[in-house]
Amino acid sequence: MADLRFAAPTAAATAAPTATAAATAAPTATAAATAMGFVANALPLIRMINVFLVFYTLANLCSPVRAAALRAAPIMKIRDSEDWARRSTSPLAPGTVLVAAPGSFDHYFQEAMVLVLEHGDDGTRGVLVNHQMPWEVQDMNEALTAFEGQAVYLGGDRGADTMLMLHRLPLVKGAKPVGDGGVCLGGLRDAVGFVERGELRASQFKFVYKTSEWLPGALERELADDLWTPIETSPAIVLDDGQRTPMWNHVRALLRQESEEEARKAADDDFMPESPKADAAPAAPPKAEAAPAPPAVAEEGEVTEVVGFRVFKGREQWQCRWRGCDPEETSWEAWGVLDSAAARARAEELRSSA
Repeated sequence: MADLRFAAPTAAATAAPTATAAATAAPTATAAATAMGFVANALPLIRMINVFLVFYTLANLCSPVRAAALRAAPIMKIRDSEDWARRSTSPLAPGTVLVAAPGSFDHYFQEAMVLVLEHGDDGTRGVLVNHQMPWEVQDMNEALTAFEGQAVYLGGDRGADTMLMLHRLPLVKGAKPVGDGGVCLGGLRDAVGFVERGELRASQFKFVYKTSEWLPGALERELADDLWTPIETSPAIVLDDGQRTPMWNHVRALLRQESEEEARKAADDDFMPESPKADAAPAAPPKAEAAPAPPAVAEEGEVTEVVGFRVFKGREQWQCRWRGCDPEETSWEAWGVLDSAAARARAEELRSSA
């Protein structure tokens, strides 16, 4: 019994250091496990940072290439190869341009051209592109100093008090194509940066204020009544400032040329020379010369008189009276609106005497 009583304490004493060592090792194992858990949780963050650095580096490398491509993009100027317009035979869709028929409207749709932005079951939304307002971009938004001096166009009477930016530069970040006609919408932040750095010209962008909207089926009824002619045309014409020739007049002239060419081609296809007849009837005596046709009457809405001149915010404007309107009602218009020789001659006189 004595040996047994003596042996028990000896075994306990022997086990004590082992328990102490295990207790000492426990915090170390806990710290290691904690560190491994931290590393495991941090790995996704580290991967995200690496991906960001890779994309950031690629963006910096590609930025000069994108800037060079944008600088090479065409300026908002109509070249001969881009000076075209034709009647559209495709269904109404974003990118279609609508040309108002003469005398169809007596408000802002008069002699209007509308670029369709959206068309579907919920209706149609678009913007007028040829009615310049007497304000500039900075008058509407003082923060847009990059576009100082750029004119604003009336897009319609619907929508919030905001401006939309049109251009033909799909490489601008945030820009969205309007159909497949070559016109893009949006990307203001990126455009501001390019213009401020001198890599793009402010004149390559066109700003419109508000939009035009139609309820479902409304525009289709107006098309059925021949109030509009849907056309396809180059983006250079849509984005033109209309100072050289009023856009509406210019496009209608292009459409007339198209009709004349189609008629001439149809006549050539139908022409079949007839063989001479033996007993041909004698030729009829020449008809008396017809009296000259009376001078054409100006269409409603034409400028009938130019009565004033001013320079408003650096732009020349003329005060005009319009056929079909109250003689006391006038409006201030740019040079491009004066589409008759008499109106322009009078405008020159007023400018010289100012």
